[in-house]
Amino acid sequence: MRSRPETVVQDALVTVEPGQMAQTILTVRNTGDEIAEYDVVVVPDCVAAPWTDAVPPTFRLMPGKDQQVAIRFRPPLDASTPAGCFPYGVQVTPKEARHQAPTVAEGDIAVGAVHALDVTLRPPQSRGRWRGRHTVKVQNQGTDDVRVKLSVADDDEALSYALAPTTVTVPPRSTAEAFLRVRPRSPQLMGRPVDHSFAVGYRRRADGRVGLAGLAGVPSDGEVAVEIPGTFTQKPLLSRLLLAVLALLAAGLVLLLVLRPWEDPPPRRPPEPLENVTMISPSDGQVIVAWDTTPRVEAVELREVECSTAADVIPVHAASAMRMADDILRERSELDRLAGVYARVWPRMRPPTQSPVAQTTAYWFIGQEYAQLLEELGRKNDVENIREKLNQLWAEPVKR
Repeated sequence: MRSRPETVVQDALVTVEPGQMAQTILTVRNTGDEIAEYDVVVVPDCVAAPWTDAVPPTFRLMPGKDQQVAIRFRPPLDASTPAGCFPYGVQVTPKEARHQAPTVAEGDIAVGAVHALDVTLRPPQSRGRWRGRHTVKVQNQGTDDVRVKLSVADDDEALSYALAPTTVTVPPRSTAEAFLRVRPRSPQLMGRPVDHSFAVGYRRRADGRVGLAGLAGVPSDGEVAVEIPGTFTQKPLLSRLLLAVLALLAAGLVLLLVLRPWEDPPPRRPPEPLENVTMISPSDGQVIVAWDTTPRVEAVELREVECSTAADVIPVHAASAMRMADDILRERSELDRLAGVYARVWPRMRPPTQSPVAQTTAYWFIGQEYAQLLEELGRKNDVENIREKLNQLWAEPVKR
């Protein structure tokens, strides 16, 4: 006669960590009076079914005898393994009486959490003159909430930091971010860029499972500090290109101060007049010109000047006559009378045409003597008027 087997689970609650194995003993008793063969399987609908097995899964049992079956739990170490306490069931079914309802032994399995944390710094290197910006990315690849506390430091203490937030709570299979701003404590005026190394620190467990101190149920023993390296490249305030531009601007400013293009150029000084110029025409087509040497005159250029009418030519002997009158009246100290003679003679003379040789004419010579006399008499306004008229007669030579 066959009867339902009796089953007893050794442990009502089994605790197991992901990546490890735990087991309990199931005792099966044949309460019938015939030899029976049994199949042992985990109930497929329970959470632990994919990673639980029975050893041995099949066995023959004499009447009144017991058989111990090991129920082994092997949850994988990944994010697919749920954390918590779950019921499970083991079915024991006689092969010869499959029409009978199987006997089910039940128990509970407590699965620990998977603490898988990935912390990265993006970008790992920043560049700037005043600051650098980074993002700390915290990715929870485990099965439980994690609370992460971040810190930043550098050995040289050359940088200051602004990190927000300093503590983040990340749900399973989620990502959180913290924003980091790096500033140099002292600016760099010029030179080559300087690299400053720093590290973003957090903590993890040393037993192969990634974890953090301070989590519920996770002791702090065996933890080590984990650091993520980063670099801030400090650029000089004055780059090479900027220095070159400033040098060019300084050179241009000096050139402007020297040239002073906004000021009017000084008036061109007319050439020194020649003394005692005499022209003799011994024959047609020939002219002999003679003059006294002047210390400040290094060269004399003679050019032919076309006159529109004969009246434009001023007789040379007029200058000689006026010189004789000047000498006589000066010997008598009759300067006022001499000024009256110049005032009657010079305005009646016809000015020559503006040309490079206008200063060789009698009009020019008499005007110069007249201006010198007025200067001796202190009549400055009249002197300026006469010399202005004389300066208007001079012109640049025409190059051919």
